[in-house]
Amino acid sequence: IARHDMDGDVDWHEHVITQTDLDAAEVTLSSNMRLRIIANDDDPQGIVEAAFDAVLISGLNCIQAFPDCNHNGEDDAMDIALGESLDCNGDGVPDECQPDTDGDGVIDPCDGCPNDPAKSAPGDCGCGAPDVDGDGDGVLDCNDICPGFDDTLDADGDGTPDGCDGCPNDPNKTAPGVCGCGAPDVDSDGDGVLDCNDICPGFDDTLDADDDGTPDCNDGCPNDPNKLEPGMCGCGVIDPPIMGDMNDDGVLNGIDIRYFVVAVTRETPTPEEICRGDTNGSGDLDADDIPGLIVRLIPEICGQADMNGDGKLDGRDINRFVKLVVNGTANELDICRGDLDGSEALDSGDIPGLVNALLTVP
Repeated sequence: IARHDMDGDVDWHEHVITQTDLDAAEVTLSSNMRLRIIANDDDPQGIVEAAFDAVLISGLNCIQAFPDCNHNGEDDAMDIALGESLDCNGDGVPDECQPDTDGDGVIDPCDGCPNDPAKSAPGDCGCGAPDVDGDGDGVLDCNDICPGFDDTLDADGDGTPDGCDGCPNDPNKTAPGVCGCGAPDVDSDGDGVLDCNDICPGFDDTLDADDDGTPDCNDGCPNDPNKLEPGMCGCGVIDPPIMGDMNDDGVLNGIDIRYFVVAVTRETPTPEEICRGDTNGSGDLDADDIPGLIVRLIPEICGQADMNGDGKLDGRDINRFVKLVVNGTANELDICRGDLDGSEALDSGDIPGLVNALLTVP
């Protein structure tokens, strides 16, 4: 307080208004508070000899009596009531004073996706995934089985859209697998080989006693690695490239006749000898195989109508031809000589050819 004395001097006297003073006076701080100063004269004459010439307020520490989070000098409740601030969650605090983590303009308490700036509600796809249909098939991307293709096209009705179905016409497969579309990848006989590759359905493909690559069930000679079928000589015996090649040199000649005679005169010809020389298929090596051996050694005699092999065509050939046909006793050599129609049999069909052969004899 400034006080002037009669000499014109000014003395300053500090006076501090404390909270205690305010409480005693039942004063509550507000934005429209006014300070009233009253001067009193202590002179008993009642004459005011001093007056307030100036007031200095320093060290002011005002306590705000109303919430003003946005610091606009107005009560937050008034801001909300006047529409100057929004309060989406109705908590009495203006939205601009509350956190917005993703910065999308919707405060976290009112944001269904507080960490997704593109969404304020989960929608169909949830936070972090946009509710969009990129391929326009009517299925949102988050639920799209086959992005980039039409999920509604499913020719085989297996639940996988054609665009992503490796077997669009096979309801049991979505990829070709080992067996391809239309063929199930199953092993019905449990042998470790799928049915589509099973050499021996119903049997174990892994059983191969002779280890020749053909399962025993399909191997006509399961214990012979050189043969799958018995062939000419049976399992265990290699078929000769030429029937009658008794010495197995690949050539038919007189030496084979000598080997044949030796084998026939032996009590027990070997399986190989029997196979090579058994021209009539009897399973034995005997004299009945000689006609067939001759046919193979001298093929040029075939179809000449020289039925008795004397080098001449005459009535004796006709006589033998008729007997053989009537009795049905023609051997391989007889057929070779008299089969003139190429039927590989000796019968009446050869008669015209026999007659023509005889008529050409000088």
